[in-house]
Amino acid sequence: ASSAGLPAAYAELPPLPEDRVRYSMGSLSTRLRSKTRDDDFVAKTLQQLYQDGILHTKDDDGFKAYVSTLRSLEYGGHWQWAVQVLGEMRDANPDVKNEHAQVCHHVVISAVGKAELWQRALEVMEDMPSAGFKPDFETYQALATAVSRNGQWQAALSLIVRGIEERQANHESYCIAMMACARENAWEAAIALLAGADETTAHETQKDEILYGIAAYACMQAKQWEAAVQLFADMKASKIDPDATCYACVQSACKAAGKSEIADKLTKQMADHGLREEAKEILSESMIVLDTPEMRNPIPIFAIADMCHKEVGVLKFVQSRSKRGDVDSVLAALESFAAERKWLKVQGDEKRILLEKTLRHGDRIVEMGCYVGYSSMVMARRIRQLGGEGSITSCDVDAPVAYIARAIHQWAGIEGEVQIRVGAAHDWILTGQLGEIDFLLLDHRGTIYHEDLHVAEDKLSEKAIVWADNVLHPGAPLFLNYVDVQGYTIEIHELQEFMKEGLDDWVVICVPPRKEDRKKWVKDDQPQEFRRLSAEIDAISWRSQSHSVDWIGFQERVSPIFMEWKKERGL
Repeated sequence: ASSAGLPAAYAELPPLPEDRVRYSMGSLSTRLRSKTRDDDFVAKTLQQLYQDGILHTKDDDGFKAYVSTLRSLEYGGHWQWAVQVLGEMRDANPDVKNEHAQVCHHVVISAVGKAELWQRALEVMEDMPSAGFKPDFETYQALATAVSRNGQWQAALSLIVRGIEERQANHESYCIAMMACARENAWEAAIALLAGADETTAHETQKDEILYGIAAYACMQAKQWEAAVQLFADMKASKIDPDATCYACVQSACKAAGKSEIADKLTKQMADHGLREEAKEILSESMIVLDTPEMRNPIPIFAIADMCHKEVGVLKFVQSRSKRGDVDSVLAALESFAAERKWLKVQGDEKRILLEKTLRHGDRIVEMGCYVGYSSMVMARRIRQLGGEGSITSCDVDAPVAYIARAIHQWAGIEGEVQIRVGAAHDWILTGQLGEIDFLLLDHRGTIYHEDLHVAEDKLSEKAIVWADNVLHPGAPLFLNYVDVQGYTIEIHELQEFMKEGLDDWVVICVPPRKEDRKKWVKDDQPQEFRRLSAEIDAISWRSQSHSVDWIGFQERVSPIFMEWKKERGL
């Protein structure tokens, strides 16, 4: 877009140079998450989003970019800018009324609510019909949440009731209303909502363990042990099984009231049902909510604990052993966890030093394999040291673990410098949303490095570097064959695996050939020995997830194959 086509707020800013480095939508919007950025920085970032044609109202991609940008402004506390950008979107195309434009209003309501301006948030909703937008489920939920954040539980309850009357409410709406009551000790209102759940016109809403759990929490908060016990009895009578959180709320209410006999009986029932018995720890976990920039809705940590128990432990350890906002402190805590609790497969020690040495000023980095976010924090710290230009996008296929990584990044204060994408890395590359790549870090499943590199090649810049970890341990033989056949310039760095005495590894740093020199790749045209070895590596890697394996013995058996390959090529 030319400067003449920019919204008025940016048209008078100095024009951006034509030869500037182009960043992806995600990389630019990520910068707006920082709570320390001033208005000048925000204005220049928005100017780039507009001038690069990222923010527009021509199709769904443009509206999705508005949603992403507004979410970042919301997280960064830039609510005035969020209101302004919403107005710019509406002015640019007053006739478009799609779902993404609707969501933009919800994000702005939330942004204003987080600034403790709940009446202003209400104004945003009341103004929607004038622009042709009708409040829906999420509108009422966003506004009720914004209002309840400001301690206005009666107003939040009134909004949800209004949503129910307009048939714009569901189970989640009910939960928001009950939690608003619970936080302000309005336990009777919470119980009244529960009592009417089976008769409400709210979609897909009926009494269940979640609503009972919120009501029990309200009783616990208000020190109403008798009401809590009655709720528990009602659940049993309705054949609804209490979950661990509900047990813990009723048990804690009884214990606080000196009713130890009832509390002990509940503890025994928890044990009989195979539930954890530590009420304090259960309640502590139920109060920990993952609410990071790339998550549309907050998630309580107990909801993912069973899927990534070790990584939840890592997050708790980091938060107890490091200083918030201090990247050095968080990295040290992760290394301490690996030394004191359970080993973590992260790029510590020699690998970290090599990674830092390889990065360059302004690199647009894509990492395949985020895990708990260690290497992305190392890179963010290094980017800062190099002047702050550049971007980092990390992809991970494991959603629960990605949530933990986001929370650790948030704790470290780098959420405005790193974006985490959930899903297969090659799928993200194919969307084109990650932009051009200067530094590609491969640190996921070594046996498919070659496939993902092949997909990424069209996005590699002229100065691109490929940095591949774990090439010897557990191994990436097909990747070695690929970069050799394709004519990459190859450097092999022989290092010791982090905190694993006796285990060696290779980091391979390579530079791709010019585009015109690339060869056509035939996936099945690979050495049979390497294909067989790759299958073995996959098998032992999967086995190691649930059983102890002899990695040193495995390496002693297969490393001669790698060493012979290296010797034949004079590397």
